[in-house]
Amino acid sequence: MAGEFNIFSPEFFYYHLVIVTGFGLLFGSFLNVCIYRIPAGISIVTPGSHCFSCGSPIRWYDNIPLLSYVILRGGCRFCGASFSPRYFFIELLTGVMFGYTFYRFGYTLATPVYIVFLCLLIIASFTDIDHWIIPDGVSLGGTVFALAAAIVAGFFPKGFILSGAWPMTSKAYYAPFVNAAAGALAGAVLLYAIGLIGTLIFRKEAMGFGDVKLFLLIGAVLGALNSVYVLMVGSIIGSVVGGILLIAGKLAKKTAPLARHVEGEAPPVTDTLQMNRENPEEEKSTEPLDIEERVLRKILQGKESQGTETDNSPPPSVHHIPFGPFLALAAAIILLWGGLFEQLLVKWMYGR
Repeated sequence: MAGEFNIFSPEFFYYHLVIVTGFGLLFGSFLNVCIYRIPAGISIVTPGSHCFSCGSPIRWYDNIPLLSYVILRGGCRFCGASFSPRYFFIELLTGVMFGYTFYRFGYTLATPVYIVFLCLLIIASFTDIDHWIIPDGVSLGGTVFALAAAIVAGFFPKGFILSGAWPMTSKAYYAPFVNAAAGALAGAVLLYAIGLIGTLIFRKEAMGFGDVKLFLLIGAVLGALNSVYVLMVGSIIGSVVGGILLIAGKLAKKTAPLARHVEGEAPPVTDTLQMNRENPEEEKSTEPLDIEERVLRKILQGKESQGTETDNSPPPSVHHIPFGPFLALAAAIILLWGGLFEQLLVKWMYGR
């Protein structure tokens, strides 16, 4: 009927954009749960969200993304213990990512597929930062999802070597799946080969196998050529951040001897974590760093109660950082702004 109102009409695009962004904020809370629980092998469904300091359940009105954190000033309503600002950051990041992906790809099947892909990259990044692992459920499970999406959505991600060549013409019904599989294989083999060369040169492990499995996902979604771009951008970002941390580490070493003579100096984070494991009933602090330590301790206790082995060795030095987050950030950049990167690369190589 002429003039019939349709809320799903593209003319309401910006209303839909707000709704999608709102869903992203809500989903950011779920990603926070995944980041803390998946590495520990704990259910992401039960128990419900609760304060790791006093154990009080988080009420629904205290779990409103961004708003609850601001109203409660980043603390628990019952005991006042501080929550990490990272909860707020991940919720904000996820909301912005949902909104921009919808803005970029609109009403297409690419939008939900790329949103899931970016969510997996967020989980992979923060679990790698926290525990130096990328869960197989994220990398390998995400790869299976990407291959299935290639069939359902008929994706032809740019840069697949086989696309357009016989028998891989665009009319072949199996072409999207084979192209996604080729991209996954190309990405993983590329990163594995680089890691193997680095291991031979430096005579120690140069690339974690978790990064290789993550590249299965990246290659399946973005394609073979874009996997090369991801590696380039990730290496650039990693070099810059690594250089900054190296300089910061050297400056910290110079000031460390003076700091050791300060009376009442707090022990290093790893020592504090070990003390907390040995003295779980020790008085609880409301500092965000201590909260993070107790979160990890609770996760470790949860694994032990389930009969799972726990590695009590201290985490790697803060001067060493995993490569996974750089790969994930580079993959997001290439997904959203790959065309611009390619233009800049061509201009740099050919001067035009």
